Amino acid sequence: MASCQSILEEENFTRLFLLLEKPCLKLMRALFVRRLQETNPGISVDAFLHNNRVDLLRTRHGQNNRNKYFPIGTGTDLHTWDIAMLYNMTCFYCPATPERMKGLLNAIKRMRDKLCHRGNPCVSKNQYDTYRQRVNDFLEYGLNYLDDNILRNEIAEDVAKIEQPMAREFVEFHKRIHNVYQEDYSLREVVEGKALFTD
Repeated sequence: MASCQSILEEENFTRLFLLLEKPCLKLMRALFVRRLQETNPGISVDAFLHNNRVDLLRTRHGQNNRNKYFPIGTGTDLHTWDIAMLYNMTCFYCPATPERMKGLLNAIKRMRDKLCHRGNPCVSKNQYDTYRQRVNDFLEYGLNYLDDNILRNEIAEDVAKIEQPMAREFVEFHKRIHNVYQEDYSLREVVEGKALFTD
């Protein structure tokens, strides 16, 4: 695995990842709930999932996230859902989701995928600026769509905290977590590949 050119590239990676996992995820959750209520007034998330269970579980995505969508003995908890789950449910299961929203949700999901599956936790200044603009576009669109001042203030606070200088130890800790994730993902691919060739 190649190393980063500078500490700033490691900070860029960490900052982007935090933006995705805090304000973007929070906004995606709120957008899904709003789209659910717009398309299915009065329905609960669990009732919505139950209505779509067969179709959802026919997909690899649904199978991979079965325990989060349909936990045994309790209802689903949106705070356990990740970016891919919220993207999937908003774009494919809520009818007539606006194309602009779909495009922005897809951009956030793809950015998350690229960051998580990149070999080293580094993002150049140019990449950071491009990704950061996508985050800004998504946050602006989503907050305008929801028109919720409380959420707008929460997200502004989250972003302000993430933009603060980062302790070197925090960046190093995040790098280690990323490396463990990469090793786990590689191992899982090997195991799944072997499973394809067994009886």
